[in-house]
Amino acid sequence: MVSSNLLCPLKILRLSLMRTKYPGSATATICVLNNDDLSVLNLGDSGFLIIRFELLTNEPYILIKSKEQTHGFNSPY
Repeated sequence: MVSSNLLCPLKILRLSLMRTKYPGSATATICVLNNDDLSVLNLGDSGFLIIRFELLTNEPYILIKSKEQTHGFNSPY
């Protein structure tokens, strides 16, 4: 059963845009965890990592990494 109360990163970004009064641009990463479902919106040259730890060794590892969206320093696509 899918709840209609689930948060959506795109809706959050659109609502934020409608509420702002200042012109300009920004990067944004919005991550929402609804139950066991992770939804991510990554805009501009920002990014995210999800790091977990191995149960036996307690060593960290990268579970998920966003795709890089820049082709040079401060030069997003």
